[in-house]
Amino acid sequence: KTREMQFREEKRPHDQLRIGETRFPAWDEYCDEFQAMDLLRQIETGEPYPIKAIVGFGFNAKMYPETDKLVKAFDKLDFFVDADMFMSYTTRFADIVLPSCSSLERGELNEIPAYAVGETVQPITLNLGQLTADEREILMCGSLIGYYRKHQ
Repeated sequence: KTREMQFREEKRPHDQLRIGETRFPAWDEYCDEFQAMDLLRQIETGEPYPIKAIVGFGFNAKMYPETDKLVKAFDKLDFFVDADMFMSYTTRFADIVLPSCSSLERGELNEIPAYAVGETVQPITLNLGQLTADEREILMCGSLIGYYRKHQ
């Protein structure tokens, strides 16, 4: 396991199943994220638990099967936030749209586990307006709901 995988495993709330975990066990075993193609089913059924809110980063509803059903299911959510560089098909359905930086406007630390190396990328343009990097938006949202304090 990489240090990143170990960190994610330690921080993951184990008292709840991931979306699609029981329907796609191989995916869950090898991918450290929920199975997005099961999102619509879980919003509609509330099983094994209801989805009340979504915070998406560049969420592309057009990549899902039954796109029309998915965007109608957004109405069942209490809250939907999408961060994107552009107003898109999906941002039209969000309660709040957060402006995101392009990769040219934010610095990044990229890990390449297969080669046990990393690289830093410095921004090459000025960050104009109210744009923020996705990481800052994630930390801000997490701190607002108490996640940061709970999982320090």
